[in-house]
Amino acid sequence: MKYQFIILIFIGLLFSACSPKRSTIAANVVPTLQLYEKEVVVKPFEFQKIPIPEPSVLISLEKYPCFGKCPVYKIEFFENRVVRYSGKQYMDLIGNYTTTISQTALGDLLNYSMNIDYSELSVIYPISGKIILDVPLTVTYVQ
Repeated sequence: MKYQFIILIFIGLLFSACSPKRSTIAANVVPTLQLYEKEVVVKPFEFQKIPIPEPSVLISLEKYPCFGKCPVYKIEFFENRVVRYSGKQYMDLIGNYTTTISQTALGDLLNYSMNIDYSELSVIYPISGKIILDVPLTVTYVQ
């Protein structure tokens, strides 16, 4: 009987020691950290805007206006096979358009520019003689 009483007291102490304690922290309190005697407020996680790099232009051709009815447009070929066209004046297609081409077609354009030694072409035409001011400016680019 004596052992039963001791076991009963032991079990009672065990259950009273494991009782859940209620938290006294209010729900709207922002947790803080104590670092180097300086209080730091822990902010909730925020998403950051990470810029996504635009694919680079491999080839472009841009025609500027002239005194008369010269076509004005720009076409760009990107490394991800996207082609962007912008027709502005005196073109059948006016506006902005986007499409894709095959990797083979893009490779053919790049190979053609290497075959004609694009990097060795003159910057201004005609090479010799008088510069004609009324022709539209044409700007080309090959990476």
